[in-house]
Amino acid sequence: MNTKAFRSTLFLAFWLLCLWAFSQPANTPVGKLNAVLEQAKNTFDKDKVFVKTDKDIYSPGEKIWFYAQVYNALTQQLSSAAELIVMLKGENGEVIGDSRYVLINGQSENWFQVPSWSPEGNVYLVAYTSAAIRANDASLAAVKPLIINTYRKNDFIIDAWLNKEIYSPGEEVKLSVKLTSLTPGHKKEKLEIALYDRTTKKYSQKFTLAVNQVNELKIKLPSKVDNGLSLTLGLAGKGSILHKIPLRTTDDNISVDFYPEGGVLLANNIQRILYRATDPFGIPIDIEGNVFDQFGNQAGAGKIIKKGYGLISLMAMPGQKYSFKITDPYGKNLEFELPVAQPEGAVFSLLKTEDSTLKTAVFTSGKYEGQPLTLAAVAAGEMVFSAPVQGAGKSSVKIATSALPPGIVNFVVLGPQAEILSQRLVFNASANDSLIGIKTLLEPSPANGNTKIRIDLSGFQDRYGSSKLNVKVVDKFALFNTAPSPYRSFLKYPLLTPVPQTVLDIYLTNLELIANETRHFSLAGHYNEGSPDSRSSSKNISGVVVDKNHKGVAKATVMAIQPDNMFQATTHTDARGRFSFEGMTKSKDVIVKAFSSSGKKSYTVHLDQTFDESLDDVIFMESFLARPEFNETDLVPYCKKNRELLRQLGGEYHEPKQAKISNTEKLLQSGATILDVIKMTRPFRLDGNQIVFYGSENSFNFQSGALIVIDGQKMGTDIAALNMLNPTEVKSINISTNPVDIQRYTGLNSVGLIEITTRGNLEARRVEENQKVSAEIVSKRTAMTDNVWSYQTTLVWENNIPVPDNGVVEIDVKHSEIQSEFVVFVDVESLGGISQHRVSTFSTVKKGSEE
Repeated sequence: MNTKAFRSTLFLAFWLLCLWAFSQPANTPVGKLNAVLEQAKNTFDKDKVFVKTDKDIYSPGEKIWFYAQVYNALTQQLSSAAELIVMLKGENGEVIGDSRYVLINGQSENWFQVPSWSPEGNVYLVAYTSAAIRANDASLAAVKPLIINTYRKNDFIIDAWLNKEIYSPGEEVKLSVKLTSLTPGHKKEKLEIALYDRTTKKYSQKFTLAVNQVNELKIKLPSKVDNGLSLTLGLAGKGSILHKIPLRTTDDNISVDFYPEGGVLLANNIQRILYRATDPFGIPIDIEGNVFDQFGNQAGAGKIIKKGYGLISLMAMPGQKYSFKITDPYGKNLEFELPVAQPEGAVFSLLKTEDSTLKTAVFTSGKYEGQPLTLAAVAAGEMVFSAPVQGAGKSSVKIATSALPPGIVNFVVLGPQAEILSQRLVFNASANDSLIGIKTLLEPSPANGNTKIRIDLSGFQDRYGSSKLNVKVVDKFALFNTAPSPYRSFLKYPLLTPVPQTVLDIYLTNLELIANETRHFSLAGHYNEGSPDSRSSSKNISGVVVDKNHKGVAKATVMAIQPDNMFQATTHTDARGRFSFEGMTKSKDVIVKAFSSSGKKSYTVHLDQTFDESLDDVIFMESFLARPEFNETDLVPYCKKNRELLRQLGGEYHEPKQAKISNTEKLLQSGATILDVIKMTRPFRLDGNQIVFYGSENSFNFQSGALIVIDGQKMGTDIAALNMLNPTEVKSINISTNPVDIQRYTGLNSVGLIEITTRGNLEARRVEENQKVSAEIVSKRTAMTDNVWSYQTTLVWENNIPVPDNGVVEIDVKHSEIQSEFVVFVDVESLGGISQHRVSTFSTVKKGSEE
């Protein structure tokens, strides 16, 4: 059969299967799956925020231009959320600044001012909605690592390396540090180095280092390691961490998790098992090892396929247990149990990806042999494919890639009773990855010069229809890297190759996806329980108990224990593996453990966190990710050419002096209640549910208590009105018994007035102002004076540009006087959600300029 005829037959078969799938009644497996997805779409309210910034490195006083998009984490459609909260946090969790912005159709294009007093070093732009606070889940927020750096002071390239890869507790570490000066004339500089066991500081010292040469430093490690050691390096005058180095020891708690393809290890079946290995900080590590059965016989081996990922091929025998022993120096001889093989079940496997076809198979055993099964595919909350499959040991299924949406697709095997038997994520590659052309035409002049950028999207529009374009042009030395922007990801673990394009990339990404899942929506959880992701919103100790297969454990015994093993409380998990100790608040002194009902098996406990706790964890993990490492050959000439211009960055902004924190705010932030603060300000007694200030009673009848006014709104005299306020959100409390003040709000015979102003009321004015910004962004940038524009490192920042019918967009770029290589980022997205990304460069370095 020729290729054209084969494809026609394949497409016809697919559409017949779709017709079969979507005509199924609700009591069939396909009908139930559709019903579950529809119900979830009506109730699922978790919004995931994605944010892009014009660059990655800023000076104090500069504006961070950002473009935020908020998507429903199930449907992956733009959210109806009304407000976006944006804050800038430092490495140690301190809030440098925050603001609120109006979302229009789930999007906000705006700017955030870096305070002129901002400490230098690593910072994080955090953007989130109220959905993240309701869910107590900071992974719904966008966390963008940035650097604050001023070129008005001494700057250095910091290179640091250790004398070995693995240490023993108590050993002496030899640290080599080289400070390469970007400002001539400096011979010595002070460096502050601290040693941490996770977040506990164990050691800190300042060293005076010789500049432009290697300095050898010695640091003694503690004899006991609890949660992982790391070194932080910072220039003494900068006031923030600039460099972070994990220290690996023989006592580290390495994590190795195992993921059989399809989610279940099936006995008597040769199956791929992916393992994911991380150090105590969650950083992926490369390890290899051997698999042994319960009798000590080697049954397989694990080999590295990608950073942090390894692959095991194993035929598990019924009733046997298997373990994985590390052979690498880091973690050598540590053993981990593999999931237990199931004697019966069904698993989905991706056998091969071709240009136009996914070759897949469903393997069955036990009672599912000979049974009618269903293979379905789900993407963005919609069932996009379904086909009947007969359980027959191995049932092969070929699927046209063009019949599935590009990107991540979740394949699901459903049993005869509509039960989920297997799930597996697959990356479906776009049919063509070269549909964008970028040309840059440099037009030099004696002054700044210009560049015309011509972007040809005709091929993209012909294939995918109408689209919109985002373009930015930025100095490469203001960026961490020049890689294309990654696709929006709703996965638990970000892909190591965010935009896989080559055949090898796609193959390895599909292997990597064996060990991945969607982060915020659990199909199995909604399928079986309806609402699997609810967390305790109080400060009770609560969480979930999971087994080695990452599944919730029902009826497990959960105990809260003091460090000295003194028993405090016990409870049991529900059908989803969740538990809660009502009335018991979190404390560092309480340890929670979980066991089987017999007490012979222990399980992993994941405690629920508040939003702030989970955000601190996210930032802590982000802090170990690689920062830019400019080399001396590139950065020194750049700084030399542009020194006077770079010193002016952010200088056009002169921030007013910050107002002092009021005593009211200090009291409330220390944990005092609103009633406590009112009583400290003016003593009172409670008459029923009303406040009566001492000395304010009079002889008139029907005298009411103090009138409570919140943000100008009269709330009556019942103190229940105070219950709706969060003390940390209160900006000021004004108390008066002056009749003139009281009569501004009421003519009744009230004994006093309590006026409360919240931060939200103050922010409302800022939000109102921020609404106007989006429409003025481009005009404000182009209206910059020549003096300010001369030192700009972002030349273009334009989003949501409509693409004309011919698919060609031309942009005239006015150069600043910065001499550098500039990077052109082009992101295009069709109305149907298909995205592609391209990068180009041009140089403004003048010929014959001094190197």
